Amino acid sequence: MISGNPATLQLRFLQTLTEVAAEKNSTIVFPIPIDLFEPLIASLRRSRPAD
Repeated sequence: MISGNPATLQLRFLQTLTEVAAEKNSTIVFPIPIDLFEPLIASLRRSRPAD
């Protein structure tokens, strides 16, 4: 069931992180998908003057 919905997998991952962090005083660092930065990168490329 989880494999049919990517959002479900993401929510399960976040739930697991919450459970792990609650067990001990922890700091969890996880990567941010580069897809989130695509609009920013595209905007910066458009605003840069042409060479």
